[in-house]
Amino acid sequence: MKRNWDLVREILVRFEEKSSKEKALMLDDWAENSQSEISYNVELLLDGDLLKGEMLPIFGEGPTNFLVTGLTWRGLISLMLLKMIPFGTKLKNPLRLRVFQ
Repeated sequence: MKRNWDLVREILVRFEEKSSKEKALMLDDWAENSQSEISYNVELLLDGDLLKGEMLPIFGEGPTNFLVTGLTWRGLISLMLLKMIPFGTKLKNPLRLRVFQ
C-alpha cells in the first residue's frame, strides 16, 4: 500500500478540528470501507513523528485500531504546509520537502 497524501492531509486536519473535549482520533471516526488505508497512513504518520499516539493491535484480521492524542511540532508544520495547497489538488509528493521524508 502506498502513502496517500490526500488522506494524510485529511487525518491531520481532522485531528486539528477536534474540540479539546474530544481530542482523540480513533479508527471508528472513519467509514468502514476506508479503515485499512486510514490505519496504514496513521501508522506511517506515527512512525514519522508527525502524530502523537499509538497503534492498538487487535487479534484477528482487519485494520489496526489506533489512538491519536496530539500533533507533534513536525506534524503542525506539515499541516501548515499542506493547508497551503488547495483542496482538490491531487497530491503526489507535496513540494518534496524534508519535513515529509
